[in-house]
Amino acid sequence: MNNSQITTYSLLLINYYLKRGKAMFIYANALKNLLRNKGRNILVSVILLVVMTVTTISLAIGAMSDSMIEGFADSFGVEATILPDWANAMKWATVADDGQGGMTSNFETVEIPVEQYVAFADSKYVMDTLFLATAQYASDALKPLELSSEQEVDLDGLLSIYGAATVEELIEKNSWLAEHIEELLDTKPTAIGRLWGYSNASLMNDFRRNEKRLSAGRMFENPGEVLISEELAELNNLKLGDKITISGSSVTHDSGTVDLTVVGIFESLKDNVTHTQTGSGMATEITAGKNDLIVSFDTIHAADFHRVTPGEMTYFLTDPEAPALFLQELREKGLHEMFKLDYDLESYTAIVEPMRDMSGVAMTFGIVILVTGAAILVFLSVINIRERKYEVGVLRAIGMKKHQLARGMVYEALSLVTICTLIGLPLGILLAKPIAGVLLDTSESVNMAVSFNAGILSLIVAVAIALGVLSSLIGILYITKYEPMKILQERN
Repeated sequence: MNNSQITTYSLLLINYYLKRGKAMFIYANALKNLLRNKGRNILVSVILLVVMTVTTISLAIGAMSDSMIEGFADSFGVEATILPDWANAMKWATVADDGQGGMTSNFETVEIPVEQYVAFADSKYVMDTLFLATAQYASDALKPLELSSEQEVDLDGLLSIYGAATVEELIEKNSWLAEHIEELLDTKPTAIGRLWGYSNASLMNDFRRNEKRLSAGRMFENPGEVLISEELAELNNLKLGDKITISGSSVTHDSGTVDLTVVGIFESLKDNVTHTQTGSGMATEITAGKNDLIVSFDTIHAADFHRVTPGEMTYFLTDPEAPALFLQELREKGLHEMFKLDYDLESYTAIVEPMRDMSGVAMTFGIVILVTGAAILVFLSVINIRERKYEVGVLRAIGMKKHQLARGMVYEALSLVTICTLIGLPLGILLAKPIAGVLLDTSESVNMAVSFNAGILSLIVAVAIALGVLSSLIGILYITKYEPMKILQERN
């Protein structure tokens, strides 16, 4: 730039400055400077675009992983069940002589009633439950199918099996049968089969394994709805929509009745196997026989039968920290120390950890790119201000204040940052899903919508502003350090 060009340029600036006012002049001059220095600003823009795109991708993947983890926790949670604590069981055992010169350990039977399982579920740490309970039912209106291996052996059968003439003799020979015999003596003669109550159809293993299937109707959806076998329906001339009246099997305790509506009829695709029970009274074989009825857990719980046996009782807890707190709450609610809380953190961790790793890798990469980009911007800013030193001297010589020059440089930087952010933000959102798919080692991009809340958007804006200020900071420091005459003298 020769002397005549400098004089013309200065006069034009002063004229514009006087006509349009300071603020307008500063902003207009900043925009003109962007066009005058296209080559340098294109390089800066590329760096800013890369930084803003990677920052957006990092924050998008972080938000995506948090959403996926939250969605998984809301849908499944940590699976937990209450089991006997055999490692700690000996303190509850009674040691006695077995009559053959040895010792035997007898454990006091401790059972958890269904009502207590339900009470345990009333906790802030429990997000969902899967419950199964069974109870023997009786009915004056239903005719049972012929006795088969699927039904429990009655009292006469026990007497025949153990070769006893009376109940007293049977108990004397087999004291461990006393409780079961007492139950048989208290059973109504009209007892037919068992009532199976499921809180969710996913617990119905025989249907899931295609050992049973619906031949008519649908699964139960509401309390008071029931599924019956084809054979029982045919024997009693029952069809969809018919009512069944049942009661509990206890002679002394179950006096009320329950009305059920037939909504489904199932067929068995394999020979029925009667349910078996462990010593703790929990059903282990989840298979309903042809005389059995299938209802919802709410139905069997509301029926309030005397003898209801808990089966698979599973809790889904809110997060990995919940099991210890939930167990403490269970103790306060009366859970016997003979039981422990068994929970599966491995399945939860196997799904959650890759999501957390994905977020960590993305955030680390984003930070590296951000720091590297900022360092490059500082370097380019140093080069830029050296090349524009004479321009700064001229503007200061014609009367522009230091803060006005600084504001102009900030305008330049923020204009570039704004443009790059407006391009980098949608580009980062577009690339976030396929990149997340690569990080999770899936063949397809993650099918998860990225939702930006005000906090994430404000963080992106803050990064953009910080980059804009940083890229103009060197120029501002230079302006405050030197006087215009010194700058012009150095130029000469």
